[in-house]
Formats: sequence, structure tokens, C-alpha cells
Amino acid sequence: MDSVKHVLLIHDGDVVMHALGLVLREEGYKVETAKSPAEAKGENADLVLMDAHSVELMRANAVVDLKLQLGTRAPFFLFASNPDEQLKQRASFLSADGYVSTEWGFKRILSLVRFTVRRKPGTLPPAPADVAFNGMNRILVLDDHAGVRNRLVHELRNQGYSVEGAGDMATFEKLYASLEPDVVLADVVLGNINGDEICRMLKARMTDRMIPIVLVSGLSESELKVRAERAGADTYFRKQDGLPKLIQMLESLLSEIVF
Repeated sequence: MDSVKHVLLIHDGDVVMHALGLVLREEGYKVETAKSPAEAKGENADLVLMDAHSVELMRANAVVDLKLQLGTRAPFFLFASNPDEQLKQRASFLSADGYVSTEWGFKRILSLVRFTVRRKPGTLPPAPADVAFNGMNRILVLDDHAGVRNRLVHELRNQGYSVEGAGDMATFEKLYASLEPDVVLADVVLGNINGDEICRMLKARMTDRMIPIVLVSGLSESELKVRAERAGADTYFRKQDGLPKLIQMLESLLSEIVF
């Protein structure tokens, strides 16, 4: 079964969309381009991105008709350089599933693509940029040290992730159920229960949806590695290694979820 995700780009020579197509191909997506919906084949698309100012998008609810024309139920997003509020209104006017701004940068757009193709078909409501992007990759942090937890949550949110933090198991369980995280970051040394045990408990629950679990600690790498392997964690992270390395690790884990 072909697991490669298909992205359809509809634009009439837009330079940024052309560059985006190259970036998506490098990320492993199959990208098809068309100058207009009439030339496009959307049956196998997992996501459709179309220039928001195309002549075919001049009337209310135009996206509904275009989906029928393309034979697709894939999420249909507008692509433009307009301010976010204008794009939100235009997406609503056209009944699009969402939008992409050229001002976001490719890293942010790629996160949107990852999120969207994981949640096909297109039922996403048009949303402001912050809501749309921050809902991309949901991370749940468990650390009973409030200062460390809050700082990590703050730093990850600044990177565009949707992040919640828990300082105890009762809070963690509630957030785990409501957030449905894509990744769990669990501190190894907690007050009443160690992250090792939490990892084993969560892995035992998982059936159809395997959520990566990262054990986090200030322990030596050799000890942390052993504890992560014994607990069945997907990987581990030493707090001393810094945020850039953590971001790189998270991007790698989330990319594996997509494909």
C-alpha cells in the first residue's frame, strides 16, 4: 500500500508555491502541480493548496464546487500573502478548510502539511494562523518541577507547538485524554512515580495509535539510555543538551508519525 502523501498545488506560476513544491518533494511528499483546477487531478490528493486569488475562487462557497470538480474530499487550503485575518475571512467565504500564509516560512507550512495529511478528510474549519499552526503537533510535558515545566512549555510554544504541562499524574491523565498528544515528554525523576513507570503504563495502553514517549532527565547519558531502553521509551533527552537538540529530536519523531 502506497504510504506516500500526495499534495496538489494549483497555481499559475507563483514563485513561492513552486519553491514550496520543491521543499515538499525533499520532505518525501509526492507533489503534483496544475495551472488551474481544469488541468488538475485531485482523486488521490491528501491535501490541496490553491492560490487564493485564482479566478476560480471569486464566488462564495467556490471550494465546494471545486472539490466536486476535482473528485476529492481532501482538505482544501488557500495559499496567499494576505494578512491572517483577511485569509481567515476569505477561507470562510469560500468554504475552504484552512489557509497558508507565505509569511509563515517553510518550516511552519511543513508543520501544517504534516498535521493536515494525518487528519484527512477535510473537515477542518478555517482558523487564524496561531490556532491552525499551534494545533499541528501536540506535546504533553510531565514534570513536577514547576519552574522547569513552565519554561519548557513556554519555549516549545514559542516554536509553534501546541503544548500543555502537568505536574502530577491526575493532571497528566486529564490532559492526556483531552489533548490526544502526538508526543509525550516525561521527566524521569518525579515525586510519587518515575517517568519509567509512566512510560511502561502508557505503552501497555496503546493499540492503534502509538505515541512516541521521550524520557527527560539531567542524569548521565549512560544511565538515562539504560532507563529509557528498559522502559520502552522511543528515545531520551538530557536537559543539559539544550532546546535546539530537543527541537531536532521532536521534528524527527513527528516526521516518522507522518510517514
